[in-house]
Amino acid sequence: MEKLENKPKLIDLINFDKVNVLLDNFNKATGFVTAILDEEGNVLSKSGWRQICTKFHRENTESAKKCTESDLMLSGKLAEGHNYHCHNCLNGLVDAAVPIIINGEFVGNLFTGQFFLEKPDREFFRKQALKYGFEEKTYLEALDEVPIVSESQVNQVMNFLLSMTEIISEMTQQSFEQKMLNDSLKESEEKFRNIFEFSPLGKSLTGIDGSLKINKAFSDMLGYSIEDLQLKTWQEITYSDDIQKSSDVVQSLIDGKTNKAQFEKRYIHKNGSIIWTDVVSSLKRDKNNNPEFFLTTIQDITERKQSENKIKRFSRIFEDSLNEIYIFDGETMNFTQVNTAAQQNLGYTMEEFQKMTPLDFKPELTSESFAKLVEPLRKGEKEKIVFETVHQRKDKSLYNVEVHLQLLHFDNESMFVAIILDITERKQAEKELKESEKRYRALLLNLEAGIIVHAPDTSIVMNNPRASELLGLSNEQMIGKEAIDPAWKFVNENNISLALEDYPVNKINSSKQPILNQVLGVSRPNTNDIVWLTVNGFPALNNKGNITEIVISFIDITNRKKNEEELLKHRDNLEKMVAERTKELEDKNKELDNALKVFVGREMTIKKLQERIRALGGKL
Repeated sequence: MEKLENKPKLIDLINFDKVNVLLDNFNKATGFVTAILDEEGNVLSKSGWRQICTKFHRENTESAKKCTESDLMLSGKLAEGHNYHCHNCLNGLVDAAVPIIINGEFVGNLFTGQFFLEKPDREFFRKQALKYGFEEKTYLEALDEVPIVSESQVNQVMNFLLSMTEIISEMTQQSFEQKMLNDSLKESEEKFRNIFEFSPLGKSLTGIDGSLKINKAFSDMLGYSIEDLQLKTWQEITYSDDIQKSSDVVQSLIDGKTNKAQFEKRYIHKNGSIIWTDVVSSLKRDKNNNPEFFLTTIQDITERKQSENKIKRFSRIFEDSLNEIYIFDGETMNFTQVNTAAQQNLGYTMEEFQKMTPLDFKPELTSESFAKLVEPLRKGEKEKIVFETVHQRKDKSLYNVEVHLQLLHFDNESMFVAIILDITERKQAEKELKESEKRYRALLLNLEAGIIVHAPDTSIVMNNPRASELLGLSNEQMIGKEAIDPAWKFVNENNISLALEDYPVNKINSSKQPILNQVLGVSRPNTNDIVWLTVNGFPALNNKGNITEIVISFIDITNRKKNEEELLKHRDNLEKMVAERTKELEDKNKELDNALKVFVGREMTIKKLQERIRALGGKL
C-alpha cells in the first residue's frame, strides 16, 4: 500500500480502549510501567507510572523539560531502526522503549522504564531535590519505591513488548488501511478545493461568459470580498489597456492553438490602484471537448514591477548623473560599470574602462597609498571615505576631483562605488578666496580703524592690532573677553561712566540694529588716560534672523576731542573778553551821555541868555 502523503496521527490509528486494557494487565502482571508516546514525545497512554515521575519530575517545569528531552532522544534512537533501546533519562532513572511500526513506518514507541539497573546514588537525588525545590523526604521516599531490576529482566520485558507492539500494529492495521482508503477518497475530492481556496496565490475559475469564481487570495489581492468580486466579469476588473491582450489569450486557448498561456496583466484594485500580476491560464473542457471554464492562477508582482521600475530609475540616475560614478571589483579593482559622465570626462570607452583600475588615471596615488587609503573601508571602521585628488584624462590633461568612496558587500562579493565631483571651479574659487583673505588680512592689519568681531555671547573672537593699541590691551587679553568684563571702563562725552546696556556691542545684541557714530571714551588702566573713539557696528544675521557675529569698528578722535575742548576754552575766554569790553563801552556811553546832557544844558542856558540879551537890547 502506498504511504500517505501526510502520515496519520498515532492517536487516530490506535484503538486505545483495547490497548489501555492490555497495558494495565501487563503492569499488574509484571510491575513494569508502560506508556505509548508519539514521535513528538507526547504521552498518549500510560499505566502504572511511578510517583517520582508523576508527582515530581513531570510536575516541575524545569525537570519536565528534561523528561520531554529524554523521551525525544529515546524516540530518535528508535526512529533510526533499533529493535529497542535503553538509556538513562536526564532525571536519573532508566527508560526503555520499543518502536511501534504501522504499515512499515515508525509512528511512535511503546515505553517502559522508571527503574534502576543498580542501586541509585541517593546524593544525586538529594541535590536534585534541592535544585528543583522538591520536599526531600517525600522525594526520597518516592525514590525508594523505584525498583532495581536486572538486565535479563529488562531483556525479557523488552522482548515481550516487541510482541505487544506487533499485536497493537495488527489491531490498528485494518483501521489504518480503511483510513487510508477514506483519506485517498477525501483527498481526491478536496485536493483541488484546498489548493484553490487556500492557495496563497490568486485562483479563478472563469466561465466562458466571463463570470468568476475566485479564492480569498484573489479577492484580497484586489480589495473586494469574495461575494462582491464574483458579481463582476473579468473585463470589469481588468485594466483597459490589457483587455484586448487578455481576449486574444482567451481566444487562443478556445481555438486550441495553445494549452496554457502565461503573461503579465494589470488588474484594477477596488481603491483604483493598478495591480501588476503574472497570470497562468489553461482551459478545462468537458467530456465532449467543449470549453467549460478557464483555470487561472494569478500572482501579485506589483512589488517586483515597482522594484524593476526603481532599478530602471536608479539605472537612469546612474547613467544620466552629471557626476562621474564608478563601480569596481573589491578584489581585482577592475571597473565593472562606469557611467556616461565618467566616460565622457575621461575620454575612455566602457570597453577600455573594463581593462583599467582607478590607479590608471590617478597619478597622485600608488597601489600602496591607495591600499592604505581604503583600509578603513575593508576593516569596516568607516562606511565612507572622502578625499581629494587629481584625475588624468586620456589626453593627459588634469583636473581636481573630490572622491566619495564606499565598499559594498553583496552575498560573497564586494565592490567599491565611487562618486566623483569635479571641483576645478571650487579649487579656483578657494584659491581666489585665499588671495582675497590675504588682501583682507593685510588691509585689516594696516587699517587705521580698530576692528573687533564679537560672538553672539559678546565674547571677542578676533581683533586687529589697531584695536589692541587703542584699547590698551594685548591680543591675548582681548580674545574671549565679554562685554560684561569689569576691565572695560567706558565713559560718555560728559565723562560719566557708560551704563552696561549702552555698550555698543550690547546695544546691537539687544536690538539687532546697527549703531552709527557713537562717541565714547575708553579709560586705559595701563597708561591712565582716556582715548576718545567714534564707534560704528552692525550685526551679521543668519537666515533665521539670529545673530552669528557682531562687527565693531572705531577710530581715534582723541586729538579732535582735545581740539574741541581747546576751542571751547577759547570761546569761553572770548565771550568773557567781549563781556568785559561791552561793560567798558557801556560805562563810556554812560559818561558820554552825562557829558552830553551837561553840554546840552549849557547850550540851552546860553541860548536863553542870548534871547534875554536880545530882548534887553531892543528895549534899549
